[in-house]
Amino acid sequence: MKAHNLPTQDQIIKSAEQQKIEKAENFISLNLSLAFEEGYKPYLKHYIGLFFDPELIRSYARTHAIFHQIRQMRGFKFSIDKIFKVYRKMDGLVVETDSLKFFYAKLKKFERYGQEAFIHKSLGKTKNNRKISEPMMKKIKEYYMDRSQYSYVTIHEKLNYWAVLNGYSEVSLSTVKKILADPYIQNQCKPYRNGKEWERYNLNPFRLRQEPKCNGELWQVDGSRLQFPYMDENNRPGFLQLFVVMDVHSRKIVGYSTGKTENHTLVIAAIRKSVETTGYLPFEIVSDNGSCFKHEKFKVLEQYITILGTNFRRHKPNSPREKAHVERFFSTFQTVICKGKPGYIGEGIKSKREEGRPGKEVIQQALSPSNLRSKKELETLVDELIMEYNSKKTNEKRYAPNTRFEIAKLDRSISKISEKDFALMFWDRVQEYRIRNSMVLLSEGSSRNQQFQYIINDMESRYRLNGTTVLVCYQKADRSKILLFNQNEQFIMELAKSEIIKNVREEREEKAPITLKKPVPEPTKKKIRRKQIPARNQLYKVPATFDIILVKSKGYEE
Repeated sequence: MKAHNLPTQDQIIKSAEQQKIEKAENFISLNLSLAFEEGYKPYLKHYIGLFFDPELIRSYARTHAIFHQIRQMRGFKFSIDKIFKVYRKMDGLVVETDSLKFFYAKLKKFERYGQEAFIHKSLGKTKNNRKISEPMMKKIKEYYMDRSQYSYVTIHEKLNYWAVLNGYSEVSLSTVKKILADPYIQNQCKPYRNGKEWERYNLNPFRLRQEPKCNGELWQVDGSRLQFPYMDENNRPGFLQLFVVMDVHSRKIVGYSTGKTENHTLVIAAIRKSVETTGYLPFEIVSDNGSCFKHEKFKVLEQYITILGTNFRRHKPNSPREKAHVERFFSTFQTVICKGKPGYIGEGIKSKREEGRPGKEVIQQALSPSNLRSKKELETLVDELIMEYNSKKTNEKRYAPNTRFEIAKLDRSISKISEKDFALMFWDRVQEYRIRNSMVLLSEGSSRNQQFQYIINDMESRYRLNGTTVLVCYQKADRSKILLFNQNEQFIMELAKSEIIKNVREEREEKAPITLKKPVPEPTKKKIRRKQIPARNQLYKVPATFDIILVKSKGYEE
């Protein structure tokens, strides 16, 4: 035994007993851990109506589950001291003790009274029966969730009326207030009581995004109503919508447009101005889910933008914080730039700021017909306001948007836009035009009373294009040139506008007339005509022209 280091008989018996103890402890520990982690959920219902803190409710339910598991293990003849040894190592329970005697007494009380062993010391008394039950708790939540937004006093009255009819004890107003003051109840009920707006801004989280480091990395687009009234075509106060495109890194408004409604035309005009200003498309454009972005014309533009490498992304529904920078712009624009300007009527009716809207007298004065601007004057004012915002330092820690835009680096992922790409995206077009007589004729007006001619002067191009079908891109505001593309939108050539030959009369009218001094006429004596008696049978006088004009005459023949 010494040579091979073999254990003695006593050592073998002692080792076997130790293994038996460890095996028992492992079995107890496993069962109690399962009760603590997952087995407590069926017992939550016993404590939800009694406590308001979710963690406290879970602690009571876990203690209940563990004591229930211990009572079952006692049937397997596990000694109480072995169970207590494992129980002492567990945290987060309501009953925590180092005394085996106290633990055994609490276990006996649980076997006799169940959940009441943990709740109250004086069992069976009248005040214990007045505790808030689960049905009453549901009724309180139901009244608090109501869209009518009942006050605490009204909820208390309705609750007690329901309790008397259904055999429950009445509760005090302070109890109702205490229950509804719990954050868990507030967060659970207020989305129904106050609507999705409250849930969006107070309950739901939002993901922070890394601040762009370069110009052109991210553009955000959005629109809002201009709070400056103008005189519309019906001689009544009207309002324009302002749609802006912001470069998020510099906070500069790189493009904007105004119109009566926020439609696809307004959006396309703002993006067009942005591309004209910068000469490129950014890496990403973020917008909301407005109906203007679902129009067919905008979808065509979005397709071109995506092909050129720009990611056009719409944020998730009810998540306006994903374009928080442009949302913040409208707040700054109104409170810092527009405020104090003549005709400004303050922020929208949804504004909750104390100084968000001026007094009624100021608003009435701004809406007076004599003080209203014309539409053109308002558009000029918008140009001045956007220029003021871009050049003004509204944050002490930041440069003015114009300055920051000039000194910042340009993102490598931008898409520089050529004239051909710009024409395909933003110019008007004739999709299938058949060239005849080596020229392009474009008409304007319902009766086609105005025509624009573009002649192909190069003979090789005439041979190649005459009789073929092309895509014609033009601008209504500038008819000086057009661009021709094939059906695969590949550039062919540029054509300049040809002057129409004018007729001789118009050329003479355009020439400066020669003025000569007229001679002063000599005074002439009036000739006295003698009256002659006409033939009696002559009833009509026939003029010396080919047009037959019947003139009834009773005069005398000359």
